[in-house]
This record gives sequence, C-alpha cells and structure tokens, in this order.
Amino acid sequence: MLVIWCFFCEAKVMAIKFLVQQEKQNLLVIVFIMVILLTVLVAFLGFSRKKGITFIPPITTPPPKKMEINFSVLESAVVKELETLEQVNLPEQIGRENPFLPY
Repeated sequence: MLVIWCFFCEAKVMAIKFLVQQEKQNLLVIVFIMVILLTVLVAFLGFSRKKGITFIPPITTPPPKKMEINFSVLESAVVKELETLEQVNLPEQIGRENPFLPY
C-alpha cells in the first residue's frame, strides 16, 4: 500500500513540474510570436512609406573678399632694428645607435 501511495505522490510532483515547464514554454512561444509580429510591423511600415522628393536648397557662398597686404610695415624703423638670428649648428650625431639598450 505504501509503495502505491509513493508512486502516486511522485506522479503528482512530476505532473506539476511538467505543467510548470509547459506554462513556461507557452509563455516563451507567445513572446517569440509577439517579437516576430513587431519586427514584421516595423519592417512593413518602414518600407511601405512613400518616399517624397526632398528639396535641398543649393549652397550659396559669398564671393571671397579681396585681400590687400600692407608691405610698408616691413620698411618701418622698428622692423629694421630687429637682429637676424645666428645659424645654429646641430651636432652630427643625434641620439644613440640603439635607443632601446639600457645605459
């Protein structure tokens, strides 16, 4: 009698687990169908819109202004007082042969 009672208990637990799994599977199927329908709806609305002609106004730029350079500034007394820099002699060898070697 005890064996039969335990068998029915296990059968009920397995039936409950099976029902829970079945409910989860049903819920996932519903969610999957909703995602598919939403994707189809977005694709349909995106591709079915009539594409109107968009008017892009032409780009107009103002004509460039004429530039005048005043070279008379270079002949002023202040500029003539400036001294020219002497030539800097660089060493023949700069750096090391292999910079990655330690000192």
